[in-house]
Amino acid sequence: MPQPPDRDAAAAPQRLIVRPFALYAVVALYDRITASPYPADRLMQTFFKERKQLGKRDRGFVAETVYGMLRNRRWLEWAFPDLDTMHRALAYLALHEPGARLPLEPEDEAQLRRAVAGALEKPPPDDPVEAIALTHSMPDWMVAIWHQQYGPEETAALCKALNQAAPLVIRTNTLKTTREALQDRLREAGHDSVPTPTNPDGLIITQKANLFATPAF
Repeated sequence: MPQPPDRDAAAAPQRLIVRPFALYAVVALYDRITASPYPADRLMQTFFKERKQLGKRDRGFVAETVYGMLRNRRWLEWAFPDLDTMHRALAYLALHEPGARLPLEPEDEAQLRRAVAGALEKPPPDDPVEAIALTHSMPDWMVAIWHQQYGPEETAALCKALNQAAPLVIRTNTLKTTREALQDRLREAGHDSVPTPTNPDGLIITQKANLFATPAF
């Protein structure tokens, strides 16, 4: 049985409330990205510039949800072939934010969650390469190479690791400051960080943040 894609982040301390206009923004942005040959981050930047009414929290929700759906696109399309983007987004949220308050009537939400439970019970393809690729939304040709070199367990672990959200890592401009001074400056602006273990100039931002808007950037 294919497993649900891993959650991208730790559970929030308070219940996520999915607001309808933010959900519509998720659908509009996801459809724009999947229909375009241009990079997702560039399209997302343009999308948010066009919708200045979206606040910081809403932009964060939209970006995280869209990127999560893109990372799990193949599995979502296989699990829910008859759903449109709106309902796939709701299904994704039901999987990754099980405690979220969705903008649905109780009977509609119950039906959605039954569909999600049913999708998790769908038998995977018989071919082990296809099964791993589908579960982690990876291309078959790539998984086939790894499967031949590393075997099924290491291949599945590799796919799982590659399909998780990457941490936000920055590099200090040492012509202007030191890593320690930059870390202090970011902390004063409300952005905590820890030093990278392998790069003497790097910092890992511990929480998601838009550093492009900070004076330190």
